[in-house]
Amino acid sequence: MVPTKMLKCAAAAFLLFLGSAKAATDVEVGGESDILDLHGSGTTNPSKYYWQLMDLMTERTSTPLKMSYRAVGSSTGQHELVGDDSFSSYADFGSGDVPLSEEDYLALTGAGIEVYQVPVLLGAISFFHS
Repeated sequence: MVPTKMLKCAAAAFLLFLGSAKAATDVEVGGESDILDLHGSGTTNPSKYYWQLMDLMTERTSTPLKMSYRAVGSSTGQHELVGDDSFSSYADFGSGDVPLSEEDYLALTGAGIEVYQVPVLLGAISFFHS
């Protein structure tokens, strides 16, 4: 179970991001309401937190959401966020162990794409020595 305080902090950061995300809208089959699609990929460490947070947000929001997060690793997450040379991104957000490189950041912002890098979760690393 995720500690409540940590979940609230993650939710606040995620909602901050959600307000500025380049999310696409799809029309529901019945045509009655719009569904906000938000898809991401990246490091595996916080994936369980993201999935729980997405479930919580889907339950509590008044806007219909369709959210997913693929735990595929930091470099793949960054590649899917940055996209190809024409900056057609495969994901709306990415999560990584390290920030975007200066080259990728400048390329995205130079193409007119707003990029926010928000620390969401701190993971521990241990060193063992015998």
